[in-house]
Amino acid sequence: MRTVSLKLLAAVLMLSCPAVAQDRPLVEDLGVGSTEAPKKVSFPYDPLPTDQWVGEEFIFLPQSMRYPLCRKQGQPESKSLAYNEAVGRIGVVQKLEVAKLVKTTIHLKMKDTGEILTCTTYSDSKQISFMGLGLVKDIVLARKRYEGNSYYANQRIFYTYDPSTDKWGKLEVKRFSPLKVAKVSAGTQAHSPVRVVVETEDGRQGFFEMPFSGTNNTMDTFLGFDFYLLEKDPHTQHKWSKKVWKAIEEGYVLIGMTEAQMKMAMPSPISVTTNVSKRGEISIWRFYKLTVTTFRGKVESATVHSTRQRIP
Repeated sequence: MRTVSLKLLAAVLMLSCPAVAQDRPLVEDLGVGSTEAPKKVSFPYDPLPTDQWVGEEFIFLPQSMRYPLCRKQGQPESKSLAYNEAVGRIGVVQKLEVAKLVKTTIHLKMKDTGEILTCTTYSDSKQISFMGLGLVKDIVLARKRYEGNSYYANQRIFYTYDPSTDKWGKLEVKRFSPLKVAKVSAGTQAHSPVRVVVETEDGRQGFFEMPFSGTNNTMDTFLGFDFYLLEKDPHTQHKWSKKVWKAIEEGYVLIGMTEAQMKMAMPSPISVTTNVSKRGEISIWRFYKLTVTTFRGKVESATVHSTRQRIP
């Protein structure tokens, strides 16, 4: 299976924020598909600065059995919330406090009961992240933008999960095959609070999780929507041979490929070094366990560092 680095540039689209209206729960059944038995991203809209969090809604994500950084108001930090006390509930930020350089606390007024919950995080940077919390606006806007639309698979493997057995599996598809976004709901991690469920033409389902705005996130690199799904079928944009398309779809390079073809087959190099010699421009593309040399825009050689990569 091809390995790529955590970096992908997605299109930037500024969206105004509508009022949060929920036709159905944001946290839905975590079971998706079937399982076998025993970089910096440009987001669709800008991350919300912490000084603008007051009045915003955050949801407790279905991420673990406890919320270690959150507690009921007045309780010590050691008295963290149990999973079933908070999962799926939404709170409105009442205030945000920076007690020390590394400590930040928010107070959430829960929409269902009106009680105040307190969450604390520690960070030595200007970016902060509260584990287990997702910006409701991210999930609502992602649902509005993607759900029900058709795309093309940019990856060959998506996740499946069976909560009754706590088993993870995978949905394997042909790269660039058509997929429909069946639903969008809450993800499981603060850095990827949006879960996108995809469905094949024969009804099989899998999912991936992603950030939408980058709010409540301290990570520098992400896997965005375009890493997984494409709006257009690349076959309609490039008239390449069947041999080249087979290599691209299966994730390996061919000697003689153009750089454009190689980058489609292996889209995320770890590094690229370019030198100009008397012969012309030479570039060294380093991937995970694979190094490719291009000369004058075409693949001249490739060094495989793992049997998982193929160079016919």
